[in-house]
Amino acid sequence: MTCANNGAGQRELGAGRRPTEQPARHWHYRGAEIMRGTGYNSRQQMQKITRVVWLLAAALAMVQAAVAASEWDAATTRLAAQIVSLIGPGNASLTFRNLSPLSPSEVAAIRVPLETQLRASGVQLRDPGSSTSEIQVTISENVHEWLIVAEVRQGPDTKIVMTAVEKTASGALTRSGSVMAIRKTFLISQSEPILDAAVVESGNIRNLLVLSGSAIALYELNSGKWNLQQSFPIAHAGIFPADLRGKIQMAQDHLFDAYLPGVNCTSSAGAPLAVSCRDTDDPWPLGTQKAFFNSARNYFTGILAPGMGTQAPPFYSAATLPRGNYTLWLFAAIDGQVVSWDGVALRAIPGTSNWGSDMISMKSSCGLGTQLLVTAAGDDTTTDSLHAYEIVDREPNEVASAATMDGPVTALWQNADGSSAFAVVHNLQTGQYDAYNVTIACNQ
Repeated sequence: MTCANNGAGQRELGAGRRPTEQPARHWHYRGAEIMRGTGYNSRQQMQKITRVVWLLAAALAMVQAAVAASEWDAATTRLAAQIVSLIGPGNASLTFRNLSPLSPSEVAAIRVPLETQLRASGVQLRDPGSSTSEIQVTISENVHEWLIVAEVRQGPDTKIVMTAVEKTASGALTRSGSVMAIRKTFLISQSEPILDAAVVESGNIRNLLVLSGSAIALYELNSGKWNLQQSFPIAHAGIFPADLRGKIQMAQDHLFDAYLPGVNCTSSAGAPLAVSCRDTDDPWPLGTQKAFFNSARNYFTGILAPGMGTQAPPFYSAATLPRGNYTLWLFAAIDGQVVSWDGVALRAIPGTSNWGSDMISMKSSCGLGTQLLVTAAGDDTTTDSLHAYEIVDREPNEVASAATMDGPVTALWQNADGSSAFAVVHNLQTGQYDAYNVTIACNQ
């Protein structure tokens, strides 16, 4: 791909890949027979029996999961009350140590409700250097119980409180939901780069919006195939950057808005569908914020509206993770770092040198309920992959096997439902741009 010089001796990022540490690489940003004799059941009877057994097993698993969750919730509530009785409201640091066979996702399922309980009791969680109390929680086990021990330090005083959960009652906590898989479903392919897309459901009609640099196309699904219905040209006065990016945002009072560098397009509210475009540097929607895009480059400036209490670094992509009483923001900065903002300080996230520049968050019924989906490091001449992570104690933990793509990922956006993503791959074999819908599945 073409890279522009940013005037500071660095090469401009492309559309979805972070370079590996190999010097030659550069930044690139980026769906029999059945026995019938006496003594044998008929096929229909066996199917009914199998279905009943399956339903009973599923119901039993749901009951066991509910019991396990209630046991752990009760344990974290007890421990939080014990800690608060020692330190009261105020600033405190919280660290975790896992000496048990529980997975990082399972430990996080203990930590998150404990943090929530502490904050609800007036404990403000801070870094060790800016807190008056230190709380170190250790998770271990004996033959019959899981043990959660809190060592609480205030000045020269150290006190220990603990709680226990019987293994027979707790099961494996989230073990049944801790194994995840990234699922990709092919949508459409075309020769022109696809910037973003959105599936629109209306009764029995399913449409697909496809954004490219020249037009917004509307497709309708018939007999398993997307058929082009309308195409709306994108009129603009300026010149688009070489590494073009764009985003579709579904709207409340009309169908959608489309954002490109220096251009905003708005659809009509009803049929017949019409689209009008205007030259503007209005910020792009990004979660609960709006982010200003550098229309001469391919990244966000770091200026957010209404703002979140700090100046974000210039970044290629961002994601949000729910954390009890606050939201953890993550930014793939243009200097190569992935940094977080927890409402207190910007911090670099370790272990992300192999991440690409595309990063989003996705809701699921697995693990912590929200995962990060990120691309891999590389350039536009190599195949890419998608990786799912959870952030546990500010450390990224990969929770699924990587999904291999047929080329570099050139676009990755969260869909309107928040539980799926849209990914575009520049297929190195065909030269086409392939669009996929991506989800995270549990218990695979």
